[in-house]
Amino acid sequence: MVIDPKILKRLNLYEKSTHVAPCTWEGRDAAVGVSLRGLAFAAASGFNVTSSQGPFRAASLTMTSESTAVIEIYGSPFSVTFPSEDIAKELLEEVKIATASAGGSPPLVLGPNERIVKSCSFLSGAYLPLSQGDEVELVFRELRLEIYRGLALAQNKPLHVMWFDKSFTVDLSGPGQVTSGGGFVGGGSGLVGGAEGIAIASVLNRLTTKSSIISVLKIADDGHEGFFLHTEQTPVQLRQQLSPVFVRLRQQERQLSSAGPDDFIGRLERLVAMHRAGALTDTEFATAKTALLQGLG
Repeated sequence: MVIDPKILKRLNLYEKSTHVAPCTWEGRDAAVGVSLRGLAFAAASGFNVTSSQGPFRAASLTMTSESTAVIEIYGSPFSVTFPSEDIAKELLEEVKIATASAGGSPPLVLGPNERIVKSCSFLSGAYLPLSQGDEVELVFRELRLEIYRGLALAQNKPLHVMWFDKSFTVDLSGPGQVTSGGGFVGGGSGLVGGAEGIAIASVLNRLTTKSSIISVLKIADDGHEGFFLHTEQTPVQLRQQLSPVFVRLRQQERQLSSAGPDDFIGRLERLVAMHRAGALTDTEFATAKTALLQGLG
């Protein structure tokens, strides 16, 4: 796949260490560049070229399948498709090498059915180690939700983990696209109602004054509940992004509902294997085992 010279020029990452991978974006020819300075993206757009670039602290690459990925730069996502799985793997490896060489923090590596919701603000909740207004990122793994304060980077440990047991739920709500932010008064019904309505309303006013999108995620299980504001995607867009998560939760519910002794033993053996492999810490293993026992009951 030959890259348009105009696209190459707009990548603006001319260094000896620059690695460029061709791709397509919304049916247009595009390319992704990686160097010690960070990630860059450029695509043909009519007679112009759409482009964006940023250092690793403000940019990330997340594989969504063997040959597709989401490039996010300063909060702007670009869903791209590479010509082959090999090109995608080579680019991902270059990203890891460049971030390590630049002294930056590599992004989390997500599986094809794992998702991350960035730029969330904690509104309210119970028994979560968060304060109102804290900026977090929500990472939905295969079997658990990881909550990161600030950026979800490979070097960071999650602030809190919630396992997908029988009680775990994810609800999406909010007005979505609005003409202007702010104007919440509290005290009404729904997410800004009840005893904490006024407090939540003050946070919503402060965080959404300049936003045209308002979405709220409610994450809960038997022991925790949290409301998170997200202003980059509407509830419908979030639902589409998190589709694999909802499928996984339905599968999990069926497995837990029909779990017998053999199912329990098999799931416990998988947890033990993950613990021994280092994929789960002692605390995470103990929590997951407790959730499994509760699900069986």
